[in-house]
Amino acid sequence: MRYMFPPRNFVIVLIGIFLLAGCAQKFTADVTRFHELAAPSGETFAVVPNAEQQGGLAFQEYAGLVRAELERLGFTPATSQDTADYLVRMDYGTTAGREVQEDRSRVSVGVGVGGGGRSSTRVGVGANIGLGGGSERASVAIRNLSLTMTRQSDGQRVFEGHVTSEGRISNLSDVMPYLVDAMFTDFPGESGTTQTVKIKVTDDAD
Repeated sequence: MRYMFPPRNFVIVLIGIFLLAGCAQKFTADVTRFHELAAPSGETFAVVPNAEQQGGLAFQEYAGLVRAELERLGFTPATSQDTADYLVRMDYGTTAGREVQEDRSRVSVGVGVGGGGRSSTRVGVGANIGLGGGSERASVAIRNLSLTMTRQSDGQRVFEGHVTSEGRISNLSDVMPYLVDAMFTDFPGESGTTQTVKIKVTDDAD
């Protein structure tokens, strides 16, 4: 029996196509921050809910993300809300999006094995790349995260940040890790400016 395989160069191209199809997406957000914060030196904080968030499972999940980032930066979780140097509050949500016209690219790969009679077997590998493969209407949601830090000793707000991102995914649980990541990129940032942050993601957070 004789086997016929595709040329080595074609296999290399095929591997490249698979890698292209699995390339990471990018999550893009606009981050605006105002602050009067010095470099952290162990100050304590507590992430506290508002009346609507009290006891909510979503708040607990999102607060955990914020807490981890503040600890990474050098702040210390307080043993209780009353003893915290800073009180941290979050606000988040999505708003009804707009419709956009999206171009869709196609990447398809096919592998087939076929019989070529009793004395031979054919192995076929095919690939088809279509760039600019048509367009379709898609809804875009606006995802928002706001964060404030208030010094408890005098009630002075020392940090205020806002993150806005547009994308097809409106479920906050799917995009909140990226919103929080954007909020704390180059934290606390230059006060009074808006920064566009791009984060590589391995799944679809668009």
